[in-house]
Amino acid sequence: MENEAAGTYTMVDVGEGTGGGIMKQMIPGAGSAWMPYVLVNDIDASTKKARKLGAKICKEVTAIEGMGWLSIIKDPTGAMLGLWETKNR
Repeated sequence: MENEAAGTYTMVDVGEGTGGGIMKQMIPGAGSAWMPYVLVNDIDASTKKARKLGAKICKEVTAIEGMGWLSIIKDPTGAMLGLWETKNR
């Protein structure tokens, strides 16, 4: 699927349950890697709380047209994690 903010996003369909997706790296200068995402109820509050708890915000909250919002953080140990809020839940 094509998206203005994320470019081409390839969905991974696993039948039932959680799947995944593949897209071009959104963080300039970062290498390729697998990154888990977690579903949050409030992307803005969750990103703000992560920052307060010492996370580096690698990608500020970004709208993904028709899908929802994401941000990407790096926790104090260096682990990267995507935060995701689904549109129209």
